[in-house]
Amino acid sequence: MVGSIQKRNNLMEEKPAAAWRPRRYTDFKPQHRWLSDEKCKTLIVELPGFKREQLVFLVDTSRQLKLRGERHIEGDRWSRFDMAVRAPKHCNAKLVTAKFDPDNGLLYVTLPGSASKPPPPATDCRDRRRRLQLKAYFALHYTLRKAWERLCKFFCLRLDVKDSFKRDDSVKR
Repeated sequence: MVGSIQKRNNLMEEKPAAAWRPRRYTDFKPQHRWLSDEKCKTLIVELPGFKREQLVFLVDTSRQLKLRGERHIEGDRWSRFDMAVRAPKHCNAKLVTAKFDPDNGLLYVTLPGSASKPPPPATDCRDRRRRLQLKAYFALHYTLRKAWERLCKFFCLRLDVKDSFKRDDSVKR
């Protein structure tokens, strides 16, 4: 028993002191850009000095593309990053592919387009502005009408609120 404890102590003493130091991390934000064509969108992330084994890529249920990585620099120094990017609309997040080019340090994330992509609306600014004006008008009219109906119920009045906000002449005062 005493001999085994001495062997463990000897093994611990043989290791250099640098191996027992905690890691010191240098965080960085990798440069990235989007490229798009008719069929897909591609995210290109610049990761110089990284290897494929040092990267983790995930796609979660909320259409977030998450990318993490860490690599050893020297001694107790490490470099790491953690980034999240939302997948663009009309892309199929279930068919995402990622390819890493170690020579250039580039990660290519390809998001194929969705088959049910709606065509862009062909309206000019005046049509859109008019639709917004009408929407605001009807929302205000509806709100005022509901408020008027609530007041009438509260004061036990019978008022005709179908066509206008005028009081019906048949109601006694």
